[in-house]
Amino acid sequence: MKELDSTLSVLAEDAGIEKEQITEIVAAGNTVMEHIFREYPRRAYTTAPIYRVFLTHPSILASELGFNIAQGGIVKVLPNVAGYVGADIVAGVAAHSMDKEKPLRLLVDIGTNNELVIGNEDSMYCCATAAGPAFEGARISQGMRASIGAIEKVEMTKEGISYKTIGNVLPTGLCGSGLIDVTAVMISEGIIDSRGRMKTKEECNNERFRERLSTDEARINRLQSTEPENPVYSHSKISVIQLAVGAVKVE
Repeated sequence: MKELDSTLSVLAEDAGIEKEQITEIVAAGNTVMEHIFREYPRRAYTTAPIYRVFLTHPSILASELGFNIAQGGIVKVLPNVAGYVGADIVAGVAAHSMDKEKPLRLLVDIGTNNELVIGNEDSMYCCATAAGPAFEGARISQGMRASIGAIEKVEMTKEGISYKTIGNVLPTGLCGSGLIDVTAVMISEGIIDSRGRMKTKEECNNERFRERLSTDEARINRLQSTEPENPVYSHSKISVIQLAVGAVKVE
């Protein structure tokens, strides 16, 4: 909580107020995050199925959680729905007033897990599926979360491959959006086929890509997505992306 309280100090300063003027904090996260936030026993979220200590919970004094705000200030934690449908989804529904308006709408949250909510003021339905951690860089060589240095956008230009990093700094890896972009580029340029197999340097007839193709120490095909001075490679683990996309794709 010390780090969160420090972050709150920064936010208060940016807003031009004293932290002691804050009287209420509202927290929202997935079910596990909220259990950690409230410091519940680990057994609540380390066993399957997830044992839910709470779905809703009364407000608590901010001082009890280590927040230094106004005296008597409180922390409200938004309610969870189920083990895999947390308050982050509830917050999304509330932010878009899905439960208060007549038009039927669909809310999709894609991450390690994928939640879908459809409904209106009359009723709402929600489900969750494992979208796969590929979008966050897991099991991807040089994959990473969407943080400073991550390649977030890749596209083809007349000059060749162009990319953009978060923070406009030297590239250190690929985050989810970058992975999807570079996969799309390889498909459009004929570097990988519909089954996800990447061509070798010898098989490639595309002059713009041939010199970018190579193999690593394990003889796995890879594509150099950046300049040689700061190489970031896209490996032929396209199956991981296929699984992640397939888990959330609706025909």
